[in-house]
Amino acid sequence: MRRSRVEIMIDILTALSFNKLRKTKIMYKVNLSYNLLRECVDLLQKNGLISFHNGYYRITRRGVEALTLYNNLRKYLNTTGNTAYLLDSPEGSKQK
Repeated sequence: MRRSRVEIMIDILTALSFNKLRKTKIMYKVNLSYNLLRECVDLLQKNGLISFHNGYYRITRRGVEALTLYNNLRKYLNTTGNTAYLLDSPEGSKQK
């Protein structure tokens, strides 16, 4: 099953939450093509979730907050990471 862009960006933030990394290390840890990595890194950087300094990417405080919010939402929804299924399916839109 393919990952969504959001899941890919969450994987990047997760990888950077443990260490500062260069693009190549991120690419291998998250299992991405270079072009997709570059696109996602640019978007994360533009939104202030990661920063680049001295050849390394790091997660910012805002990135940690975003990652925490995402993980809390996953716990709240009790999913296995497929939030698109919950939002798109008729079962996910039913209220109890």
